[in-house]
Amino acid sequence: MKHRDPRAHWIVIGLGSFLLALLLLFDGFVQGVVGETKDTEAAGGGLLGPAEVTEGGPVVNTGQGSTQSARMPAKTIALTFDDGPDPTWTPQILDVLAEHDAKASFFMIGGHVAKYPDLARRVLDEGHEIGNHTYSHVDLATSPEWRIKLELSLTQRALAGAIGVKTRLMRMPYSGSAGGATEGQWRATQIAGEEGYIVVYTDRDTRDWERPGVKFMVDEALKNTESGEGAIIMLHDSGGDRTQTVQALKEFIPLLQAKGYRFTTLAEALELPRAEVPASVRSQAAGKLVVNSQRVAHFAVDVLGILFLIGGALGLLRLFLLMVIAVRHARATRKARKAPGIDDDPPSLTVIVPAYNEAVGIAATITSLRDTDFAGDLRIIVVDDGSTDRTSEIVRELAAPGLTLITKANGGKPSALNAGIAHATSEIVVMVDGDTVFQRDTLRKIVRPFRDAKVGAVSGNAKVANRRGILGRWQHIEYVIGFNLDRRMFDVFDCMPTVPGAIGAFRRAALQQVGGVSEDTLAEDTDLTMAINRAGYRVAYEESAIAWTEAPGSLGQLWRQRYRWCYGTMQAMWKHKSWFREKNGRLCLSYLTLFQVFFPLLAPAVDVFAVHTLLFGDRKQIALIWVVFVGVQALGGALALILDKEKLTPLWTLPLQQLVYRQLMYLIVIQSLVTAVLGSRMRWQTIQRAGTFNEPGAVVPMVVTDTGPIAVPAEFRKPKKDSDTVEVKVAGTPVAPVEPLTAERFIEAAGFADAPQRPEPVEPAEHTLPVPAPRDGDDPTRTLLDATSLLPLRNPRSSASDTPVLATSVDLPGPAETPDDAAPTFTVTDAPYVTDTDDTHADGFDVDVDEPVARPWWEDVPEDPADPPAEPRPWWEDDDPAPDPDPAENDEAAESDEEAEDTDWSPLTPSSPRLSDATMALPLPDFTRTEPDGSTEPLELAEPDDKAESDDTAESDDSDEVLGVAEPVEAEKPVEAEKPDEPAAELFEDEAEEAPEPPALRAEPAPRQASVVMMAAAVRQAPAERHEPDPPADDPDRDDDPARTR
Repeated sequence: MKHRDPRAHWIVIGLGSFLLALLLLFDGFVQGVVGETKDTEAAGGGLLGPAEVTEGGPVVNTGQGSTQSARMPAKTIALTFDDGPDPTWTPQILDVLAEHDAKASFFMIGGHVAKYPDLARRVLDEGHEIGNHTYSHVDLATSPEWRIKLELSLTQRALAGAIGVKTRLMRMPYSGSAGGATEGQWRATQIAGEEGYIVVYTDRDTRDWERPGVKFMVDEALKNTESGEGAIIMLHDSGGDRTQTVQALKEFIPLLQAKGYRFTTLAEALELPRAEVPASVRSQAAGKLVVNSQRVAHFAVDVLGILFLIGGALGLLRLFLLMVIAVRHARATRKARKAPGIDDDPPSLTVIVPAYNEAVGIAATITSLRDTDFAGDLRIIVVDDGSTDRTSEIVRELAAPGLTLITKANGGKPSALNAGIAHATSEIVVMVDGDTVFQRDTLRKIVRPFRDAKVGAVSGNAKVANRRGILGRWQHIEYVIGFNLDRRMFDVFDCMPTVPGAIGAFRRAALQQVGGVSEDTLAEDTDLTMAINRAGYRVAYEESAIAWTEAPGSLGQLWRQRYRWCYGTMQAMWKHKSWFREKNGRLCLSYLTLFQVFFPLLAPAVDVFAVHTLLFGDRKQIALIWVVFVGVQALGGALALILDKEKLTPLWTLPLQQLVYRQLMYLIVIQSLVTAVLGSRMRWQTIQRAGTFNEPGAVVPMVVTDTGPIAVPAEFRKPKKDSDTVEVKVAGTPVAPVEPLTAERFIEAAGFADAPQRPEPVEPAEHTLPVPAPRDGDDPTRTLLDATSLLPLRNPRSSASDTPVLATSVDLPGPAETPDDAAPTFTVTDAPYVTDTDDTHADGFDVDVDEPVARPWWEDVPEDPADPPAEPRPWWEDDDPAPDPDPAENDEAAESDEEAEDTDWSPLTPSSPRLSDATMALPLPDFTRTEPDGSTEPLELAEPDDKAESDDTAESDDSDEVLGVAEPVEAEKPVEAEKPDEPAAELFEDEAEEAPEPPALRAEPAPRQASVVMMAAAVRQAPAERHEPDPPADDPDRDDDPARTR
């Protein structure tokens, strides 16, 4: 198993999350239930303390190996206040004490001291006494020894860090009188004594924590005062409403003072050393760390609470607006669908299916496209983007009228789409993923909005097909509630950001205007849609045009898909940030930024705060909030499902979606945002198809090559002797003259509207080949492939990329058009498309667009331009050397060459910067050719003459080449070719690397099931190994997976 080091940002995020969790736990530890005293017997479990405690005084000292207790002196009252300090009640109590010149003892909670250090300082400065009341108000009677020591130690740290002192006094939470001490409380008392504390119980409990009334509290304070008995009175200055406590103080203090009682501290009354002692520097430093940590934790909780409120408000507001707008949109679309003649006069339509390793689903996709009620002219183009499975073979098995197959090197989805667009001649182009199935009426309905000339693109309604499992149901809910409700709103406000790749229709004129599909982002659909918006077109949403797509079947695949979507959307938003200047762009980009970037970042805060509150806060309150939030989501989901004519049963998974799916989605946003901020380049995240729509394709009785269909004659199917041959007529388009392309013109050709045009069609040439008949057991397809693999037919080159790469287009007629006795024919069509930015071909060629390359061996141009060109001979003829031409005929040969430039078609001239027209069945891995006698001859690069090349360029106005444009446009003025020693390389500075040493060529038949990437206008024939140069080790674009589609 391959090991990968964890990414640095995940380590940072993990450490940050761990620290945040510690802070929140610390805050929750501090914010325990305070001041709600329990009955001592229930808390401790029985009156089992020793007689020195149960029968002694309320002040107990168990240190020094003995147990001692003491009572307050006569006419002496020690007022004790627990659970403070509190910013509301402690100042009021201090004011009452100051008014009556009374002193008291405050048993403070360490967490409150750290939170309100100024109040603790005021208590000390006004002459009162401070005691330890634990850090979190835990019941020590039921706590283990380590927890008791931790509570007392943390409180001491807090006192040291806040006011610079420690204390010798301690009172246990939930304690009462010494006579009611339980076994647990006695054990805690002993532990505290070992730590050096004097434990203080009480004589008179006013039970003010129950708020029994001022009269009850006053009566309790005055109990036994007629005899002059001293007492310790327990009250509270925090933990709830202490209005009664403050009022009771105002009443019984004057009464007791009138009886001669004095109010003093415990240490003074018992003649003990002062309770507070200065803390050491080390203790103060440790105390400041505790205090500051608690402050940070409390601040974090406050921030999370604010984010919780903001996130909840934004979520509810967004859902409410989406519901209102969705109802409005549904009414408007229902009215539009009732317009008379809405389906009359349908436009011509081309469906482009980019496919990379889509063997499990491509048959169902094509079958659904053919089974349509669309009444207009329909053509289906499947672009196999270098698949390594049986995608192309399955498409060939489904051959039918109007179905075209294009095979090309792996270059990414945008390049595949551009290859299909270049072949499209229709008014409307529909783009469909290779794992998507259309309904019978989908094509008819998706073209309806194009009746409005302002509409440049239409988004269909993508639905999840594999929705049986819990993950599928979650994605189904997301598609309906999230994506489709959003699209309804975007349609109303005319700011649609994305036409999904699963189902989208485009006006071809709009595609020409924006330059096709860009490779700049990983979300090519969002990038393209935003570009069409900015070009002035309207993008509509047609909810009735339904496509069923296969969603990821595992969390890992879902992560890869959504990671690419999210990161690509951020790329597109940044690329089209100037769209913000327009009204619809401002609305769209603001919405995406708020709800697709910022809002998901709030989700972790919402979840963390909810868990924190559930553990340490009001559980009923947070549970009620969660139920309301999920209920509102369910209401919006029900509306979305009803509008989409879906069942409501998947809603039962909505509460569960909040526990796993939401967390996965916002982690993806975090990952994408970090990737974008760090400037990292993300690779295409390929997912594994499960074949939701997989159906066996119908096998037709014909053989299809990568360059076209070859119908096998009846007589050819019968085994014959080795010496027998069958003549097979093959019609192909010969090579036409091409205008030399400079770097500038090469880039300009990427714009479909400005691409150079062929001035007039070229008549096809017909070749008759003697084909060896197959022996018994041989594959007749293989023999036909071998026989037709060397025809000199024209290969297209890319017109929309730095890298000229070849592709082949195959028109697949149905069985009815290819009877057994039909002559095998094949057709080659131009296929310009965007490819990888690497300057090296998959076949090992390193191409400079300004340098001429070697021509195919069959053109056989002599090295000396003065010599007349030798007649090209078919490969099957004898290899006898041709007689040398008469030198006297050189002038006539030169004139013949000049006249050939004005003909409709001719062999490629040395000055043309096109690739070699080698039509071997395999992308040539080197510049050698093999002669019939087995010898090999290297192909040299022809050195062009500067003057001749310039002249050729100047005379090429009437010989522009078609680069994938269906409708003729005015040919633009040719750009003068630059000299070879003046590189047109400002645009190609990154392509200066040397081409790798090409290996020797040895063409061998490939297995029947092998999938081959065709680089030339030739038939399928693969070597044992694909030769592809490895990029330098320091290349940032280096990828060890050559089959990856970016």
